[in-house]
Amino acid sequence: MHKCCSYYSDLSITTRHNSENVGTKLEYDHNGKILTKTPCAREHGTTVALHNLFATLPVRHKEFLRNLKKEYCKLLQVLHAYCIISSGVRISCSNQLEKGRRSLLVATNGSLNLKENISCVFGPKQVCFR
Repeated sequence: MHKCCSYYSDLSITTRHNSENVGTKLEYDHNGKILTKTPCAREHGTTVALHNLFATLPVRHKEFLRNLKKEYCKLLQVLHAYCIISSGVRISCSNQLEKGRRSLLVATNGSLNLKENISCVFGPKQVCFR
């Protein structure tokens, strides 16, 4: 595990391969070491969850909150780029607010076609299918 993934937030990965009967949930500490490895029920695929972003760095956390809208826009741009170029991979990213309501940011259907990925990200009216 790359250290920067877990150092700046609480990280958990839940995954299940097609050949497995049950999934596995991995929770990491801030040094990238696995804290827990528990079997769990889930569909095939992988979910990566980050919680308490920059909680270990109070100054960076404060700066992040001060520029939240700008950082959020940057995040969406990078996420959109990954969604467009990732062919054959289904991506779904949501933001869970404090009150538990979850809003979908972007989702793709795992198409191998670049135009279909663009359509998923920006809408079907943005792509001319010929």
